[in-house]
Amino acid sequence: MNTGPAPIPPNLGAPNHGVPAGPKTTSAAATASLVLSLVGFFCPPMFIGSIAAVLLGIVAVFDIRSSRGAKSGNGLAATGIALGTITTLGWAALIVLAMATSKPSRPTRSPPIYLPPTYTAPYPAPYPTGTTPGPIKPQMTRDMRTIETSVGKVTVVDIGAEAPTLAAELQTQRARAAGLKQTLVLQTTSTTCRPCQGVAASLNDPKMQTALAGVRLVRVDVQDFGDELDAIGIPHDVIPGFFLLDGRLAPVDGVHGGEWDDDTADNIAPVLGGFVRGTLTTRREPWKKRPTAPRPGGTML
Repeated sequence: MNTGPAPIPPNLGAPNHGVPAGPKTTSAAATASLVLSLVGFFCPPMFIGSIAAVLLGIVAVFDIRSSRGAKSGNGLAATGIALGTITTLGWAALIVLAMATSKPSRPTRSPPIYLPPTYTAPYPAPYPTGTTPGPIKPQMTRDMRTIETSVGKVTVVDIGAEAPTLAAELQTQRARAAGLKQTLVLQTTSTTCRPCQGVAASLNDPKMQTALAGVRLVRVDVQDFGDELDAIGIPHDVIPGFFLLDGRLAPVDGVHGGEWDDDTADNIAPVLGGFVRGTLTTRREPWKKRPTAPRPGGTML
């Protein structure tokens, strides 16, 4: 009869080296890495999640290794790191390419504001001894006629100095605006007005095109028609000014260039767009109707 020690079951005496019994758990960092990498790949605005996916994937790898087999998810972490890296590099390349190929905006052409007549003498000063200068003749540098120009969705009309009366020309422009279903806006301007030039230069900008779509912008030079502007109650001490007129050509609302800062489309378009549509509720200087009786001209700013 065998009375020796009983056989020891296999591995019964082997050390477990600290490995916990039971099923492995998936690393939360590995799962988060995969989820963020997918979000960054399929949702471009969230590509920042791809960077987080790479970082969490690296954390997950160290977490799984240090768990001594208690955690799983190496495949998830590796996928998150790979997909996050590809997405991050791809969007970085697109951003660099877009910056490299973008062109600075250039000033667009718009209807000019004509310069006033200049005068030249027949002889250079001082005149030669014994000579008498002849009559000084004006050299016209602008067209005295009324000029109509289309600038995209905006019709610009420059009232010429040869117009019989401003009121008659405005009635003509009102009739044309009504026939074309346009909104008539009178602009006071001057050939020496830099802000007026800023408005003119910005007309081709998409923001201005949207703001003034369907507008007939009638520009009136205050040097030529100052008295007639006074007669219908349109102020011109601050220019450029913009006015909506009633059937009798009296102004019912008005704004001027003091409503914005730099003369750029970004600043001008919101003001004029709201003014034309009657939604400009906040103003630096509220509109005040002025009497139509003639008054001394102010100082143009």
